[in-house]
Amino acid sequence: MSKGKIITLSIIGFIIVLTTILFSAVFRLKKQTVVASADVTYSSEEIVKAAELKRGQSIFLIDKESAINNIEAKFADLKVIQIKTTSLTEIKIKVRKRYPTYYIKNLGSYYVLDQDLKVLNIVADSETEQIANIPSKEVLIAKVLGGFNAPITSLAYVLKAIAEKQE
Repeated sequence: MSKGKIITLSIIGFIIVLTTILFSAVFRLKKQTVVASADVTYSSEEIVKAAELKRGQSIFLIDKESAINNIEAKFADLKVIQIKTTSLTEIKIKVRKRYPTYYIKNLGSYYVLDQDLKVLNIVADSETEQIANIPSKEVLIAKVLGGFNAPITSLAYVLKAIAEKQE
């Protein structure tokens, strides 16, 4: 047998083995577990349903990013920390609750944001009591600028100490 035929048969054999593994009944999704922080009010069943993962699909072909997007689109106040394959037939979904951290006023409405700057809620001007305990965008800007300023301030202290040492 020539070298070319051996390579071709090896590739075909590899593809057959890979296809068998990917679509084998042994590696089918059978169990979905939700691990949620204590403050999450949604049931595990609701979260699993929102993920839109089909029971029986190949564990290797699960689109975890799509599942994360589906959950976060359905439940704006949830953040998916991780979707992890825990065995050949089970995945674990870890979620936590998002909390209002800042608000921004724009065109007569208040946009309530979490720490990742995701919009959690839009509040009308007449309902401002809902955002009474949330810091404004000025606080957010100060924190962001403070984060940028911290390395510069540290550098200034180091340069000052070097200059004093040289004197």
